[in-house]
Amino acid sequence: MSTAATPKNESEPLSFFLDMDYPSQRFYLFMHFSEVLQLQGNQSRVFTIWLNGTLWNDPVVPKRCSSTRIFRTNSVKGSRLLFSLVKTDESTLPPIINALEVYVIKEFSQSTTDQDDVEAIKKIKSVYMVRRNWQGDPCLPMDYQWDGLKCSNNGSPTLISLNLSYSNLTGKIHPSFSNLKSLQTLDLSHNNLTGSVPEFLTELPSLTFLNLAGNNLKGSVPQGLMEKSQNGTLYLSLGENPNPCVSVSCKGKQNKNFVVPALASVISVLVLFLLIAVGIIWNFRRKEDSYEDGHQRRIIEVRELRVHLL
Repeated sequence: MSTAATPKNESEPLSFFLDMDYPSQRFYLFMHFSEVLQLQGNQSRVFTIWLNGTLWNDPVVPKRCSSTRIFRTNSVKGSRLLFSLVKTDESTLPPIINALEVYVIKEFSQSTTDQDDVEAIKKIKSVYMVRRNWQGDPCLPMDYQWDGLKCSNNGSPTLISLNLSYSNLTGKIHPSFSNLKSLQTLDLSHNNLTGSVPEFLTELPSLTFLNLAGNNLKGSVPQGLMEKSQNGTLYLSLGENPNPCVSVSCKGKQNKNFVVPALASVISVLVLFLLIAVGIIWNFRRKEDSYEDGHQRRIIEVRELRVHLL
């Protein structure tokens, strides 16, 4: 914006044109203006913009060290677009232009990406605050798919591969991944994901590659994932995690670990009750013995008394 183009003849308009390959093709144009001179008190620069002989915009007065952007919200079309920047009668300086942007409207024969996939990947982006250039449609245009994504090339594209390795992801594996029903490859390796491997990953019917290595995942792995890994329908990587249990007996071990303390507690309570019961019985018997001894002594005393009287 520090440089600008002006007409060779300052009394003439500044004109340029764009030849279109297809007259029906539509464009959006953005023009940028900034004054590059320090104008004196008696100098002024004011001009109008014309497109194919029709006034396109109100008079423009470029500001010093400030950018003014001129554009129309309606697209334009034609085999030749001829622009003319014409200075007004009160202007002492010719028109200038610092920059021009032309955007072509592309029509795609394909439908947009599957809406469930769009909502799921946007949720994932929001939850993990993914710092990638993820804007617009995730799959279209096909040559500009989102970084780390691969999509199916059909009428309504779906996500078939998602690579978020080394992306600084933190927290648990979010349930939104379960909505990517066409996903075949999922790489979440070398992040800081915590918690256990969720059961909902077994609900992805097309998943054949799952890399969860290099995280902080603990606990048992869903039996469905382990069975797929064992029968060869799923590549599963869990290395560099703190002791994930990949054995089918994991859940059994967890249940046993729960049952043993519970059983020990029950036995302790029973022993306590047994000791109390033994104590009560022993105390009762001791009282009974005391009673019998006393009764016998009284009988002996009575007998002794009778002998004495006789």
